[in-house]
Amino acid sequence: MVLQAHPQLLKAVPTEYVPWWAQRQFHRSRAPVRCIVAGRQSGKSHAAAEEVVRIMCARPGTCSLLLMPTYKSTKGIQAHIKRALEPLAGRWIWREFDKYFKLDNGATLYIRTADDKSGVPSRGLTIDGVLWVDEASFVPVQSWEAARATQAAVKAPLVVITTTPCGKNWVYFEWLSGRPGPK
Repeated sequence: MVLQAHPQLLKAVPTEYVPWWAQRQFHRSRAPVRCIVAGRQSGKSHAAAEEVVRIMCARPGTCSLLLMPTYKSTKGIQAHIKRALEPLAGRWIWREFDKYFKLDNGATLYIRTADDKSGVPSRGLTIDGVLWVDEASFVPVQSWEAARATQAAVKAPLVVITTTPCGKNWVYFEWLSGRPGPK
């Protein structure tokens, strides 16, 4: 026997993003560099996509960057971004060839990968919106440093780092640098 949902119940299912406790903590933070290090399927990429879209709406005409380890890894994250953009229906476009989302306010989110042939995926960009590094544990430190350097002349740079735990790499040291303590 197959159970089917009643049509009235289907209408009641919320389609808007409702963050859970840890995601709310992330969204409330006003730190210029925010790290989410959590296990698989914990909602870190979805929360980051929602936050990046919010920042893009608040900063019209800015350039943002999503840095991923490989091209193959970008497919899933595009779904999160498109879901976060749903409330802005008709007010954004996706350019497959150039790999960017552009909002009607002029804010742009480029998607680049660390396996870029040039070796510097952020070349030519000034990231004055937000730099988002997803699956950061698998992004080489050289790509991270190159992307971070594009924010050197920016007045209020923002960074979002999302990843699963993976040893003591550059993400670990970035997280340590933001911890309050005696040093």
